[in-house]
Amino acid sequence: MNTHPLKRNFANFSEYKKIITLADYAKENKLSHSNLINKANRQTIEAFLEKNIWKIGV
Repeated sequence: MNTHPLKRNFANFSEYKKIITLADYAKENKLSHSNLINKANRQTIEAFLEKNIWKIGV
């Protein structure tokens, strides 16, 4: 099964962080959504895919 690394650890990840969509995170922090998606794909930010929606823990 080929899953995103943080998706495999979702249970542990969600225990200590609030989970929001990457789009909401971008709006709250005045960042480019496409830039964040690229960073998520490169795994330079702690984001994960859930049902084809990028999410991040804050």
